[in-house]
Amino acid sequence: MRIDPAIAALPADPAPLFGAGEAARAWTADPIVAPAIAALARFADGAGIDECPALARLFVQGDKANAFAAKAALAAVGQMRSAPLSLWPWRHFSNGVLHSVTLASAGRASLSLALIDGAAWNGARDPQAPDLAAFQPGLLHAAVVAGSACGRILRNRANDPAAARIEAESIALAPGTTLAIDGEREALALDAIGGCLMTLRLYRQPAGDAPARQYQVVSGAMVHQAAGDRADSRAELAMALLRAMGREDAAPTIAALSRKGTPPARWQALRECLALDSATGFAALLEVAGRAGDPLAAPARALAETLSAQHPAFARAREELLCRA
Repeated sequence: MRIDPAIAALPADPAPLFGAGEAARAWTADPIVAPAIAALARFADGAGIDECPALARLFVQGDKANAFAAKAALAAVGQMRSAPLSLWPWRHFSNGVLHSVTLASAGRASLSLALIDGAAWNGARDPQAPDLAAFQPGLLHAAVVAGSACGRILRNRANDPAAARIEAESIALAPGTTLAIDGEREALALDAIGGCLMTLRLYRQPAGDAPARQYQVVSGAMVHQAAGDRADSRAELAMALLRAMGREDAAPTIAALSRKGTPPARWQALRECLALDSATGFAALLEVAGRAGDPLAAPARALAETLSAQHPAFARAREELLCRA
């Protein structure tokens, strides 16, 4: 095994690992950068972009977005070149198509720089992408700082979450273009990217737990729905893993999750519990079905009746449990 001398020297002198932190702190003190980061907390608390002048200069007028992004990129790239072993303090991500780095965050808000590789995006693109619209709750402000693209802003004009009525507005993206997207009702769909597209982004997570939904553009039919709360998503993954592992000892804990939380998360807990341990899951299902005023009571009763009609074991369990009650 060959150990590079620079790595071998780190135990004796770990300083090369921490230079990135100093570069990040120096960047945040820049007179263009500091006011925007200071305004991030106010934006996270619900203030509009027009109430945060330093952010408005980036994402409404757009006249400072390029300089802001350039300073961030130079701080990162310069440090990576001079000290490639540095532990960069900003959250960063890459999947070969999208490359992003979080520059600052406060509460529900984050400021990031994102680059989409047009060639990789085109190669990985889902052929059905132009026919689908994904609405993700949250507020996104974006300013294009480099590259170009064309696409559509898709707006859902329907009030029924089960079906959308989508209108499309064509848009050309170029340096200086700014966007504001209310993710619950609006979505940006890219149709073509020239080279690479770099944007400065300001995002605020929703305060509630509205789910993300995907619809067919033409028909408006909903094709997918996902939890809008990260905690719900983590819980769903954990429950799915426990069910796949056959951990029946976890069934009471999963059943308890069906009693509190958002309706979608509770319903998923019922489904996972039924699949893991049908007796515990069915008891939880009947408990929810008998709750007056519970939004899941009606669908729980319907599912319990269906299971009882199709499987005699559930019918017997239902009689026994109801008799005990």
